[in-house]
Amino acid sequence: MFMFILFLIIIIVIPILMQLTSKYRFSFFYDLCAYLALVLFSTLAATYIYDVLNTGEVFMTTIHSLFLNPYFLITGGYIGLYVIFQLFRHTFRKV
Repeated sequence: MFMFILFLIIIIVIPILMQLTSKYRFSFFYDLCAYLALVLFSTLAATYIYDVLNTGEVFMTTIHSLFLNPYFLITGGYIGLYVIFQLFRHTFRKV
């Protein structure tokens, strides 16, 4: 239960901090990091899928080893926070 609350707080607080600091020209940095994270995220996913298809493995556990890759987890987490940041940014721009 503690980890759930911790993750919930992080998911709420970090995009709000990103929104507050985006006024100080950090927005370009956030966009650049999101672009790099998306490229790495999609490259890792494509590489793992290619390896599974190339070796002819049919076990679902082989593709799920992708979820153990720390780069995949870090980039996926940042992309999730960035999407929430963009939703905040879009919402508060209209208000």
